[in-house]
Amino acid sequence: MSLTKLYQHLEKIYHLNSISSLLSWDQETYMPEKAYAHRAKQMGVIAGLVHYYKTVELREILKDIPIHELHETDRLIVQKIQYDLEKWLKIPEKLAVEITEVSSQAQYHWDKAKKNNDFPLFAPYLSKLVSLKIEEANCLGYEDCPYDALLDHYENGLKSSDFERIIKPVVQQLYQKQSYEKPQHNPFHQFIPVAEQLAFANQFIQDLGFDFTRGRQDLSSHPFSNAISVHDVRITTRIHENDLQYMLYSTIHETGHALYELGLNDTLLGTPFSEPCSLTIHESQSRFWENNIGRSLPFCKFLARKLEEYLPKYFHNVNPYELFEVLNFVKPSLIRTESDEVTYHLHIALRFELEKALINQEISVQDLPALWNEKVSNYLGITPPNDTFGVLQDVHWSAGLFGYFPTYSLGSFYAAQIYLHLQSLFPDFDEQTEKGNFGFIHQWLKENIYSKGRLYFSHEILEQATGKPLEANAFLNYISSKITWV
Repeated sequence: MSLTKLYQHLEKIYHLNSISSLLSWDQETYMPEKAYAHRAKQMGVIAGLVHYYKTVELREILKDIPIHELHETDRLIVQKIQYDLEKWLKIPEKLAVEITEVSSQAQYHWDKAKKNNDFPLFAPYLSKLVSLKIEEANCLGYEDCPYDALLDHYENGLKSSDFERIIKPVVQQLYQKQSYEKPQHNPFHQFIPVAEQLAFANQFIQDLGFDFTRGRQDLSSHPFSNAISVHDVRITTRIHENDLQYMLYSTIHETGHALYELGLNDTLLGTPFSEPCSLTIHESQSRFWENNIGRSLPFCKFLARKLEEYLPKYFHNVNPYELFEVLNFVKPSLIRTESDEVTYHLHIALRFELEKALINQEISVQDLPALWNEKVSNYLGITPPNDTFGVLQDVHWSAGLFGYFPTYSLGSFYAAQIYLHLQSLFPDFDEQTEKGNFGFIHQWLKENIYSKGRLYFSHEILEQATGKPLEANAFLNYISSKITWV
């Protein structure tokens, strides 16, 4: 009876979080501009309710559950919830509500600041968020530095020293301002209206496995994926009318996130059985589809056919080898989401260093624009012309997501290991990819990644799936198979 009560309670929290997700999605897509202040209050009310249900009421329910008498899955669920509860209890309700409200306001002002190249407009809200996240880190506690407490939100147990150890050899090997000879022709560079690009994207992601009876795609300032529920996953993209690639690979990335959410268990909602494992696993899925699959030569052959089929006015006799060359061209760029697989991790390293310094109170928000430009120059050999193309380009800090960026690199390393393992398992992997037959990939991911929910830690899921712990060399081996100088 106590276990049933627990599951009913967790499902109630799940539905409240779903409402919050829907409000967040609406804010980023269709909400009227002047509604932002009221929306922040709405989300704050829900955050307060969720916090109460996740702490005070949940603690009482857990008291009556005889954990040692439970079957394995139930026991794993309860153990995870008990672990979560210990963290949730450390955060005061007032702080949880304030972070939610300020994040909502900050996202609105970030969007305006980015569009108008006006960092001072955003800076006060970012400063407030940084202060609140420092307070949160102090509430959670840490051994070495405050930033570690926030990293733990996105990858359980991860410390900044762990990430530095993993990323350092990769950055050292990739820290080369080299590039291939620029492709002579880029078939993506031609004028295609927004409506036609979006129609193409909607057709194309269905070929990848996206289910429009359980999701939708819209436009936003920064592409994102938002899981309202396991049967309602919203993604967004952004479009440049003179560059189809600008939209296409952001869309494939967000589709990877959506496929993970749509593949989760749809029973015991609100429990770790039906939740994504971590942001590292989440990003492994988006990076897997965007890069390991999406930039491979077999996929380029599939993509060439689809461009001719869906956009015949603009594409005919498409050369897949030319697509492959364009999609794997290595050259430092200002925008993280448009960067190649090699220099991408230099973007992550500089963001990690800046946000760690912010949370550890080694720098201030006012220092960010100059420090950003300095680090971009040092890492990538180029300098942003303004803050829109520099410190304002990412939405994450406005949403209070400090500690998120390292999961992009970790996710890429996980993805490469999964990809190489799948190639060893299926001798016809490339042949099926070229044909657009992705069903066997979905099935393997569902059995080995999606169905695990959050019952295990990320490293456990990876080792169970591939038979090996995380090896950053797997990523370097994967990259070197395409990029000869790595």
